[in-house]
Amino acid sequence: MQTSLKFKIINHMTMENKGNLQFHGRPSLFATWVTIRTGFTFNRLVTLEFEDPMILQKRLRNGVTDYYPVILAEQTEDDLMLSFWVAQGHLGLLVALQYQSKPDAFDIADSYQDVISDRKLTKTEIKEIFECIFANPSVLYPVELGVGTEAEDDTQKTPA
Repeated sequence: MQTSLKFKIINHMTMENKGNLQFHGRPSLFATWVTIRTGFTFNRLVTLEFEDPMILQKRLRNGVTDYYPVILAEQTEDDLMLSFWVAQGHLGLLVALQYQSKPDAFDIADSYQDVISDRKLTKTEIKEIFECIFANPSVLYPVELGVGTEAEDDTQKTPA
């Protein structure tokens, strides 16, 4: 589905040598807080950057708030779960949650009402974001890095 909302997905996970999954940046602190506080598990971590910088932000006297949208996802063999959060620092509020296997079971979390911003996303816009990701889940895949023995195999050695 094509969304009229313009955004890009920024991945915060890497996979080294196809077995060492790591997450990076300030969203990693938030993701850790979520797992400790709520029991959510995840194996995908991305943030969204909207073309409209005021989405999920509140104007302040000296600028805007520092909220950032995070999607914690869990990919299994059978399903994909997306949870959308609004974070500030390492704390945040759940916005919405949906399983790919249950497209009709979409709802906005009550906590989203507590988000103070000049431009909130509508239920339709959030659903469009989820549908875009469900249509192409590879946007959530960790960035693969080749290190260690795999990287050494590719180096050229000068004869002694």
